[in-house]
Amino acid sequence: MSKPLLLTLAALSLLLPALGADATDPEAEPEAAAVADVAPRSRAYALAQVRETYEIEHFQRCDTSSGLLLNEICSVGSECNRDVRIADYIEVYNAGASELDLECYVLTTSEHEPFVPRGKLAARQIQAWGEKQLGFRIAKKLDEVFLYRMGTNGEGAPDLVFLESLHTRANQAHSYRVPDGGYWKHLTADEAEDGWPGTYGEPNTAPERDSGDLPTAR
Repeated sequence: MSKPLLLTLAALSLLLPALGADATDPEAEPEAAAVADVAPRSRAYALAQVRETYEIEHFQRCDTSSGLLLNEICSVGSECNRDVRIADYIEVYNAGASELDLECYVLTTSEHEPFVPRGKLAARQIQAWGEKQLGFRIAKKLDEVFLYRMGTNGEGAPDLVFLESLHTRANQAHSYRVPDGGYWKHLTADEAEDGWPGTYGEPNTAPERDSGDLPTAR
């Protein structure tokens, strides 16, 4: 092997560690790869399911709908809300200035059947559904909740438009926006169970509890 090539390889070996542990950490790769693969699989499966129920006209009508946000997600279990005895739930918020048709939206997770809400949601109002209504549980160790809007693609075919998603994990088992539609706050499962029940279907006006902030869902 030539001397210049040996010097190049030596320089690369010194440079790679400086790029960060994520580039070479074998333990970080499986979760990152799994997360990257979940979104397209979830969307494709959810689209196939809702296309069996709704005609093209419904997708076209939903093209102009906008403003719905994920607002609170709890995957702690029975401690999510002691008052209403709901294990897991998803809450949404209409951040727009007009009423929304909830039947234009789809909620799902990494592994479950999609849930299509019913009814209307007035501007600046919230709506929540527990696991029995949703038809699925949310895994607190590692899961991802997706919010889609029905619409059409560039060719005019039925499609699901990705709006946002949020991960749940052991250190992020209860997430909520403060105020409604605002910044995300995150609680661990222990914090959520230790005297901080969720505000299922009610405004998120509780005192801020620092577990890390995120301006928007991922």
